[in-house]
Amino acid sequence: MIVRLIRSGVAAAAAAGLAFALVLAGSTPASAIFGGTTSGVLRGQVNIWADSGTRYKCTGTLIGQRWVLTAKHCFDGEDPDRFQIWTGDRRPKYGEGVPIIGWAPNDKYDVAVLHLRWSVRNVNLIAKYNANSLLKTGITVAVRGWGRDQPSVPSSAPTPSLRVCSLSVDGSAVDHMRLIPIDGIPVKGDSGAGVWAGDRVYGIYYSYAPDYSYGYAIQTSVVAGWIEGLTDIPGVG
Repeated sequence: MIVRLIRSGVAAAAAAGLAFALVLAGSTPASAIFGGTTSGVLRGQVNIWADSGTRYKCTGTLIGQRWVLTAKHCFDGEDPDRFQIWTGDRRPKYGEGVPIIGWAPNDKYDVAVLHLRWSVRNVNLIAKYNANSLLKTGITVAVRGWGRDQPSVPSSAPTPSLRVCSLSVDGSAVDHMRLIPIDGIPVKGDSGAGVWAGDRVYGIYYSYAPDYSYGYAIQTSVVAGWIEGLTDIPGVG
């Protein structure tokens, strides 16, 4: 393991002595939303690639000009120096590509914050994340991501355009949400995608059942203080 300090210009993070852990080695393939439809909306979603854009990995959410929220397991055994994100277009690897210079894995939850090498140009793409409330059971949420819409296909190639599915919150605990599919369910390549309700992200999607009957997400409210401490970007209430 290599540990590198990310000099983000955030005084609060520097004062707290926060470091970003960079992990080296292997990877897992990605696929994406099973069911759902092609999304006509782009709301902060970014597609994440490894190895000079030859290997699609995960989805993330742009929460600041140089910060992306995603799932930690997307980077297990990987070197973030070989990663980049693409933002600003519903098609994968269109729009603006920005390299990743480091990442901060949360020590308890399957959540990570990515630090971009430079600021994205289009600030209108930046999304808000929820800071202090939980989604209630029965609320309908949306998840958007890229990748294969047939999980059984052994390919890591993304779909030609961003896809979206609706899910219902079946259970809401202090830290986790269980999500039941309405018209589709996110799978491997959608790891790290934001769970949307209204105009903000309430969760980070990270896992699904083998039979695609439900999925899980981390509530952003439980990691909001950690995110703000790293990025100096507060969540909203």
